[in-house]
Amino acid sequence: MGTAFRATPSFRLHSMALCLALCAVTLSSCDSAKKESPGPPKPVAQLHSGKLGVNILPVAPSSSHDLRALYSGDRGVSYSWEKNGLLIARETTPRLSRQNFAKNDKIAVTVRSGNETGSATVVIGNAPPQVISIALEPAVVYTGADIIAKPTASDPDGDDIQYDYHWSINGQEVTGSSPVLKGDLLKKGDKVTLLVTPTDGEQSGTPFKVDVATVSNSPPFFVSTPPENFSGMQYSYRASAKDPDGDKIAYSLATAPKGMTIDPVSGMITWLISKGDAGSHPIEVVATDPEGAKISQKFTLNIRLNNGTSQ
Repeated sequence: MGTAFRATPSFRLHSMALCLALCAVTLSSCDSAKKESPGPPKPVAQLHSGKLGVNILPVAPSSSHDLRALYSGDRGVSYSWEKNGLLIARETTPRLSRQNFAKNDKIAVTVRSGNETGSATVVIGNAPPQVISIALEPAVVYTGADIIAKPTASDPDGDDIQYDYHWSINGQEVTGSSPVLKGDLLKKGDKVTLLVTPTDGEQSGTPFKVDVATVSNSPPFFVSTPPENFSGMQYSYRASAKDPDGDKIAYSLATAPKGMTIDPVSGMITWLISKGDAGSHPIEVVATDPEGAKISQKFTLNIRLNNGTSQ
């Protein structure tokens, strides 16, 4: 009986390429991305009463401000503060901490000097949100990899926060407003920046700018898989990888049985098999770009006789 060989490779692909969870997003139109953000709400004028001249500073406060009563007299006075018509206990100084009020509260201060009084009343306005930080994924940016921005912000009033995103590549603004910058817009060496502006629907906060990254060299990735079966005395497999940056790829064998060779340019693997080669043979093929970025493909060749008897 003639001898033939059958290989049943069980293989695993090992790649340095970065896996990203793709986000489905709806990009806003260019017009909506460039529309003006809501400006600060119009302050409510302070109300004054009594003979003594009293003002509250700042003139148009928000919940992020402490308040101060301004009285120009030089005689001994006393102070009392009210919130929404109710006396604030133990607040008898010219200052009132922001911990005592919130947006839309009506705050009044009354100054007494002898038999004379004076008061000022103000409505606490909206406080804009502020971006604290922006997390970016991935940490290293490659050609073809989406960049996802995840801002963290706070709003003194506890309002819901929305964000306006402005991405730029090499100083040129990208159309639309989205937390995701599509990777197909990027190429090696590009410089990416991001400007995020928070808004609570009434007022926009200070824009937060971050220099995202310079797009790094991308590792290649395999597009071929080893054949599951073969017959005869020669094993052949053409390993094939692609490089997102268009770089040339060199192929090599990191692990291989004796006599197995690979063409460094074409990736063609050949191996003349003998009876002494029966058994399991781990193989690792490596694809490398000119900057040293690598990807490896590992699999195992199991060589047996046709009648199933191992050699």
